[in-house]
Amino acid sequence: MFPLLRYLDRNSLVALPGEIFSGLDQLERLSLHQNSLSTLHADTFMGLTGLQELSLTSNPDLQCVPANDAVTLEVDDTTVGTCGCAPAEAVMCGDGVFCIPGELGYSCGTPAPTPAPTPGPTGPPSPAPSPAPTRAKNPCLDPASEAYLCSVNGTEIHLDYCGITDDDLEDVEMCLDVLGRGSMTALYVRFNYLTTIPEGLFDGLAYLKKLYLNNNGLSETPSAESFQALGNLQVLNLNGNSLTALPTDLFRGLGQLRHLWINMNLLTTLPAELFEGLPQLESLDLRLNPELQCVPASAADNVETTEISSGVCGCSLAPAVLCDAGLACVPGELGFTCATSAPTPAPVLPGNNTCLDPASEHYVCGTPGTELDLAYCGITDDNLEELAACMDVFGRDAVKEVRLGYNYLTTFSGDLFHGLTHVESIFLNDNSLVSVPAEAFQGLQALQVLNLNRNSLIGIPASVFQPQETNSTGPGHLQDIWINMNLLSTLPAGLFDGLDMLTSLDLRLNPDLQCVPTTNGAVSVSVEGLSSDVCGCSPPQAVVCTAGQVCVPGEFGYTCAS
Repeated sequence: MFPLLRYLDRNSLVALPGEIFSGLDQLERLSLHQNSLSTLHADTFMGLTGLQELSLTSNPDLQCVPANDAVTLEVDDTTVGTCGCAPAEAVMCGDGVFCIPGELGYSCGTPAPTPAPTPGPTGPPSPAPSPAPTRAKNPCLDPASEAYLCSVNGTEIHLDYCGITDDDLEDVEMCLDVLGRGSMTALYVRFNYLTTIPEGLFDGLAYLKKLYLNNNGLSETPSAESFQALGNLQVLNLNGNSLTALPTDLFRGLGQLRHLWINMNLLTTLPAELFEGLPQLESLDLRLNPELQCVPASAADNVETTEISSGVCGCSLAPAVLCDAGLACVPGELGFTCATSAPTPAPVLPGNNTCLDPASEHYVCGTPGTELDLAYCGITDDNLEELAACMDVFGRDAVKEVRLGYNYLTTFSGDLFHGLTHVESIFLNDNSLVSVPAEAFQGLQALQVLNLNRNSLIGIPASVFQPQETNSTGPGHLQDIWINMNLLSTLPAGLFDGLDMLTSLDLRLNPDLQCVPTTNGAVSVSVEGLSSDVCGCSPPQAVVCTAGQVCVPGEFGYTCAS
């Protein structure tokens, strides 16, 4: 069984209401990494009696965190650190500063002097503090768990979606030892919560060809020796992390490396010699590092840099190749950057999204074909009109596959996909979607694959897969629906009725989802990581609800209840 976790990473949260997490007493890990929080209510985490780990890393203005002695707290990159927030004495606020209540919650400040307490009778001595609870092993790395993955025979090892944190790194090393370092050719540690790569972790993996570390929380600059033992490595994926800098010798010795992907990080500059000694390099993806201005010349021929702020410059210490007009590529403390000694004019704010802008060299919509690939384009809700126009230009009746994964959408219009009569696959994974319009997929009779993985969906409209008007059609030929790693807690009864072609339904890692509506008997339903497993949802008797519970209808759908 997977640990119960809730991830709200990489959003723009500035505040959280008090008791927002009330009722989630089974929650074990809560991650709010890389948001814009500056203060928290004292009772924000009240009621989380099962909470073991709380990550608040990369909230740079956060000064003060409510106390919870039983929780392992991650707060690096905060301004001042954590304080106990029991107003009087601060635990980790700066010298002479106290943790005091404010309009939005607690923060570190200097309050008015507190009057001395009135002497009173001495009470009984306080009991000794309870020892911190022993942290349970990660199930994927625990030999005693049925979810243990380190005894699987093979040369490709998958540790994805395991909730692995820095505290599990010793167990990861033991896992690699058990699996056999000398025989491993591919290692996948994707969609976990690592912030660092310890030196020596990959020692002995002499035959490894593929290493995927994407979509973790890597923020600590790796040591220069991190990958030195991987002389046969061909693919290295560091996408979707929080890396701000890379050491000059990080890729030294990787003479066989062909594909290096570092998109969607926080890089601002790169050392001039970073990519030297990579003679086999075919692709280098640095997209969506929005502050990155300059890329070393040794990589300029094969680099993908969509959505970086000033384009690629050759970094050959004279005129820059693609720096903005009037700028040259000059060395700085951390590496090369585009700069000028003369006063720099105010930057021109970017206009349309470059993937959707006909005037941009990165314009995608005018390319003929059947696959409209808009992944990693940095598309936001502000670009929805441009997105609809793009589909018109591309030719709605020509599209067979739409890729909109790895963008920043929180919603989309109900008619966005209308007219895509031949579309077979729609990928909306890895956005921040909180809702799906009920009419979104009307008329898409050819649709077979719908990917909504890794969003923030809290509900699905009951009629989204059904014909909604007389003589209208729904997506009745759907075969695969993927909605894993969202925030679903319940689903409407009959949601999947009429989907007679459905063969796979992935609802894993929706930790509050208790009950899944019935599907036809041929469907493979993946539900690992749900709170109460799957029930057949044919009231009044539940199939797999916990003892003493039945599957009953509620306001939003079926749920397991007493």
